[in-house]
Amino acid sequence: MKTPLVALGCLLLVVCPVRGEGETDTNAVAATVRGFLIGAMTMEMEEVEKHALPHPDLKLLSEGQAPPIPVKRQMREAVGRAVCTFFAEGEEVRLPGGRTITVSAAAVSPGRCLVRPVIGGSPMPVPLAVIRTDAGWKVDATPLIEARKSAAKQRQAAG
Repeated sequence: MKTPLVALGCLLLVVCPVRGEGETDTNAVAATVRGFLIGAMTMEMEEVEKHALPHPDLKLLSEGQAPPIPVKRQMREAVGRAVCTFFAEGEEVRLPGGRTITVSAAAVSPGRCLVRPVIGGSPMPVPLAVIRTDAGWKVDATPLIEARKSAAKQRQAAG
């Protein structure tokens, strides 16, 4: 049985300001993204909650069958080695389907980053926002939660 994330290779493309006063702690942002991804991929709700903004449907990210322990270990190792690249306002970021976005000033404010993980050579279709809170950096999981809800509705309609 081949698990989709067994041979996980990650490159995180992180969009944050890296300039002067109010400079972003890139290590903290990267650690938050990695922690969130590990929690979501291994279906460990405590890890997801630790690295995500509060959301009433956050538990949807840990539903389903968790991967076997050896696969979880591989996921943790791969995500732990992920590289984060920080972009400046005005740079273009390629999206799936040949689309591009230009990084706006709002996306790279000192308290907000836009993160696009690339896993196994495939970019996530929906970028993640990472927001600075009083408790540190947190991932806004809303796009992933909405994608899960949409997929569940499609499965219900089909079956």
